[in-house]
Amino acid sequence: MSKKNRATRKAAARPVATVTLAFGLSVAACDVINPGQILDTDLNDQSAFRVLVNGMAGDFADALDDLNWNNSVMMGDLSGTSAYLSRIRHWEGRPTSEDATDYDSAHAVPWVVQDGIERMRETLGAAFDTSPLAAEAHLWGGYANRLLGETMCQAIIEGGAPESREVYLQRADEHFTEAIAIATAAGEEQIRLAATGGRASVRINLSEWDAAVADAQQVPDDFGFYALYHTTGTGNTIWDESQSRVNLNVKYTWFEAYYDETGDPRTPWFRDAAIVTAADGATPQLMQDKYSSQEADVALTTGGEMRLIEAEALIREGQWEAGLDIVNDLRAEFDVAPWTAASQAEAMDALKKERAIELWLETRRSGDLYRWGGDPTQDVILVAMKENAPHVLLEDRATCCSRTTHIGAWRTPRSVTLFT
Repeated sequence: MSKKNRATRKAAARPVATVTLAFGLSVAACDVINPGQILDTDLNDQSAFRVLVNGMAGDFADALDDLNWNNSVMMGDLSGTSAYLSRIRHWEGRPTSEDATDYDSAHAVPWVVQDGIERMRETLGAAFDTSPLAAEAHLWGGYANRLLGETMCQAIIEGGAPESREVYLQRADEHFTEAIAIATAAGEEQIRLAATGGRASVRINLSEWDAAVADAQQVPDDFGFYALYHTTGTGNTIWDESQSRVNLNVKYTWFEAYYDETGDPRTPWFRDAAIVTAADGATPQLMQDKYSSQEADVALTTGGEMRLIEAEALIREGQWEAGLDIVNDLRAEFDVAPWTAASQAEAMDALKKERAIELWLETRRSGDLYRWGGDPTQDVILVAMKENAPHVLLEDRATCCSRTTHIGAWRTPRSVTLFT
């Protein structure tokens, strides 16, 4: 695939995400009747299900946004040269219990999805198994649980005892599998592909490599599914905090030198003569430009990620030359020089860097480091951060998030405002 085609894959391959929120956007141009608060039981109606699923998508986008700027500084995608103490602590690798409120929204989404699915299943009966909205609901359940499985240190379900984070990944797998089955029956190909790619990304962290590759191979190069952001709702905070409020910075990161040397369009940053220093009042401000506006969307599943799953599987199996070829084919699409390797270990190092580049600022690196053994001293991105900013932790660095309660314990009916 040409660089041009790959660069435009987002605009051409996100119909499900667009449809998901199109309802909420389209009513702005029409007469709107606001019925005010309604009873919780009034949501058990087919006419409300589009709104319920829109809510799942919106809540997930909000949760991803909350975690993305924390995870990006904790995992070295950005530095936290910030006026916020929480951002500084995440950057230094020592977040505290005071910072756990930033994770609340992510723990709420699985409950929101499951509650909606239960309503829909009870109302639709057998028709649930062929409902496009049911497929989409399960898709958001998959992404919500993947987000937790990749970023949280432990799983806490309904206020229970801490469990392995893989419990979230297993739940994500189950949701994606349901989404695939229902989307297939409903003829919703974009939902099926998004769920198939999502399941592939989960299965590599569950060490189910054959199944993951089988899924990845079904997702075409030009596919992309995104969480959507807006100026009138949830906006992209990484854009805001890097280009407006300047609490997030490319300075001191591995990506600073990498982009300077290669010009790789996947990791762009720039200097703004009008905003020279970061919010800390001292550090030169380098602004990420992957997200160039508050409306910039965040990738959840792409063909590029799927190719890297296939490449990693080959390298793990000892077919490192073939795996490296896939990696370098991806790089050629962006006119950047290929990685070189003379051994399986060197090919794996190249693969790890390529995933950091391809998935930059998408809240995915915690899951990758978990899969690769969890040692931050062996992570080139975090090692570079330590070298450039010696005050941050490395050996004892936190690379996942912790909390002691689970918002999903909510089970009380709530009044909801709907627009029809």
